[in-house]
Amino acid sequence: MRQIPEQTDYGFIHGHTKAPDVAAHAKDPRAKRAVIEALAVAELVRAFGLCERLAREN
Repeated sequence: MRQIPEQTDYGFIHGHTKAPDVAAHAKDPRAKRAVIEALAVAELVRAFGLCERLAREN
């Protein structure tokens, strides 16, 4: 996954990864769900860290 620039004035950011597609080709919907959940958790952790950093700066 490519890094998002540390700029905070974006209204929306779209990210794409092929990991769910790879899991889907295995014909295992549980594997695809697990990949999507892992990506969502990772993004929430990153976003929370960004929010904490912004709070410290202000």
